[in-house]
Amino acid sequence: MPAQEAAILDAGARLFVERGFAATTLADIADEVGLARSSLYRYFPDKEHILLRWFARESAPLAARSTEILDADRPPLDRIDAWVDLQLDYVAEPAHTLGAQL
Repeated sequence: MPAQEAAILDAGARLFVERGFAATTLADIADEVGLARSSLYRYFPDKEHILLRWFARESAPLAARSTEILDADRPPLDRIDAWVDLQLDYVAEPAHTLGAQL
């Protein structure tokens, strides 16, 4: 992912947590990353797409780790416990506050 797109996703997530999704505008996000609002449209058509891309970026490693845990050669209940622990640890991390709010 290009650096500018990553900066937009990070800024959007931070603002969504601070202000709420509904109260955050594309202009807010553009200001946060130092872009003109019209320039932001080259990357994302609306804030819903920013949220969706952020969610995809953040959930991919979680999904991969979940698959590893569930496919492991361990007793089923151990795998379920490990999966639940992974999910709870994920949403407890400050970097994933937006995910927990969703």
